[in-house]
Amino acid sequence: QRLNEQLINANIDVLYDDRDERAGIKFAQMDLIGIPFHLIIGPKAIKNNVVEIKNRHTDERSHIAFDQVVTYLQNMMR
Repeated sequence: QRLNEQLINANIDVLYDDRDERAGIKFAQMDLIGIPFHLIIGPKAIKNNVVEIKNRHTDERSHIAFDQVVTYLQNMMR
């Protein structure tokens, strides 16, 4: 939730999907909508203090520290 607020405050459009659906369904729907970056935060990521970011255009996945996500996305969107 905190990261969602930080992204919004940085003027980054966010679609926060907290539905009770399987991850695969959510990812497929986000691809259909055309969301350029997926931020994946699960128990393992939280434990390691990272966010997995998938670039939909390149399929590249990066693990970024929570406190670097806003800067990382701002740089990627330039």
